[in-house]
Amino acid sequence: AKLKVQLSVPVPFTNIGLLQRNSSGVYYIGPVALPGANGAVGGPYHDIQEMYNDFIDAHFRQMLQEWAGLESHTIPDSDVDDTYKPSVFLELFPLLSSLIPHFVPPSCCSELVLHHSDLALRNIFFDPQDHAKIVGVIDWSSALIIPQFLSASLPSALFTDDDYYPFARPEFPIERWYDVPNDWICSGGRASWPNTGYELAV
Repeated sequence: AKLKVQLSVPVPFTNIGLLQRNSSGVYYIGPVALPGANGAVGGPYHDIQEMYNDFIDAHFRQMLQEWAGLESHTIPDSDVDDTYKPSVFLELFPLLSSLIPHFVPPSCCSELVLHHSDLALRNIFFDPQDHAKIVGVIDWSSALIIPQFLSASLPSALFTDDDYYPFARPEFPIERWYDVPNDWICSGGRASWPNTGYELAV
């Protein structure tokens, strides 16, 4: 928590994007990969609205490429219900785009901050004499400059999810530990895993 607070201090950059360094050692803001947009990159951005417009446009182009060869109005092998159709997406696209200008975060949480994209325990060094003292953080290759409200989240690597779930137990086949912090290099043996006392339906 203290580390996140330190990283939430405003930085002297004016654009949103990937933090990079040139051959002279000068830091600058470069393009950033757009989440879920199949490798598309964009930016740097002057504000959050510009980023969201680019984000939606990238998804629109991706959907057109993926759905161009469909022989029906449904998406095969979709893991959602039958309402997930290209026609529905095309109807929603103008609505989503029209909402972007109205999304203006409060100034108190929109200042640009330094965001570490992989703030897991494996990337944090602690003082061997004082295990509560952080002495260093590594793996800054994907560090971002983003508005503070986008950085205000728990480090995802400290929690399990459906994509990465190393704690499956045969006696609790549908158990999910969304609330239990863990780190994949510090998990210990199965005997030390506690019984969560409840099960959640998937």
